[in-house]
Amino acid sequence: MNPHYLNPAGRLFEFLTMIWDSPDGATVSAVWGGYFEADLTNEPAKFFSAVATMLVLPDQVRLQVEQLTKPPIAKPRLVRGVDGAEIVMSYAPSTTSTTIQILKSHFDKGTLSDLETCSDILSHGLSNPQTAESSEDESTLDAIRRLASEIMVEATKSDSALPEEVSNLLWENAESIVRAVDLFKISGPEGIVREFDRFAGGILLRPQVRVAIVQVPSVMDKIVDLGKKVLVIGALIAMPGDLLLHGVDAYAAIEPLLGAASPSSP
Repeated sequence: MNPHYLNPAGRLFEFLTMIWDSPDGATVSAVWGGYFEADLTNEPAKFFSAVATMLVLPDQVRLQVEQLTKPPIAKPRLVRGVDGAEIVMSYAPSTTSTTIQILKSHFDKGTLSDLETCSDILSHGLSNPQTAESSEDESTLDAIRRLASEIMVEATKSDSALPEEVSNLLWENAESIVRAVDLFKISGPEGIVREFDRFAGGILLRPQVRVAIVQVPSVMDKIVDLGKKVLVIGALIAMPGDLLLHGVDAYAAIEPLLGAASPSSP
């Protein structure tokens, strides 16, 4: 797993590096769409959702740098590359009429170097990204995507025993998790954890949903397995102070409740 995806400075570094390596004459919408895996013409909602996620990264970098205690490099130098990235993102409303060459005029290799250094500092002390890689063929990210996709299939089976309300909740939340995996290089682990937090909240707040889920063991097992994988991803997040995400604990909250509601439980 690319360690730069684990913090906002690294995600900006990878994004601007991609822009730097792109053809000067290409349109911003085409290049960004390829990175977001969302075509602006055919998938505008996905495209602009990804853009919105990118737009908040500069502020996230500044906030995380401000929370650092005794950084090895002065904080103003650590955020020096953010200004260039912010100017690049300011072209979001005109992606179809702007070329990559125009974006490149607002930053240089020094900007990339500054963002890379900031990413390295923010990543210091993080759990080893290799812990999110299985010793088997399937990575944790792949497993999360597979389990969420399987939950979507379970929710749409014609012979499903799940009530329509529960099926809709499962499908919508699982689809959001799939999308968060697809956008990992933009939203990082936080995106996946937030979506699972919403998923778990939907289960925790609706006793009737929990009861319905435990009546279908194939669904319950997939949700529990999904939670375990999200815990692994959540362990990679280094969020300063009060920014620690509650979603990391979502699995710990729903697993006992599902187990307690299970017909096979004592």
